[in-house]
Amino acid sequence: MTVVMVAACSFFGSTGKVMAVENFSSPQPVKVLLHGEITTGGVICPLLRGPDGQTIALVGVRMGQFETGTRLELEGVMVSRSPCQQGKEAFRVDRIVSIDGVIQ
Repeated sequence: MTVVMVAACSFFGSTGKVMAVENFSSPQPVKVLLHGEITTGGVICPLLRGPDGQTIALVGVRMGQFETGTRLELEGVMVSRSPCQQGKEAFRVDRIVSIDGVIQ
């Protein structure tokens, strides 16, 4: 999963290991950019698979909104509570930056 830091931390680094999650001491959640493609397997929320194969559930994107294989760049925050019922964290999408490389 490729994430570009917008503020003070990122979710997955170039090694694919978790580097940071929600910053609970900050009054504002840290925004990050998340890159990947829609994959199958989402229960309630769609899943995004990064280049390293890791997946994360997306909050704020509807199931079926994007076809499997659609490449997305998303801006948002990591959340520890979501309706997705998959994984410990999810990604709350605040803005779709690009779809299949086309800036939105």
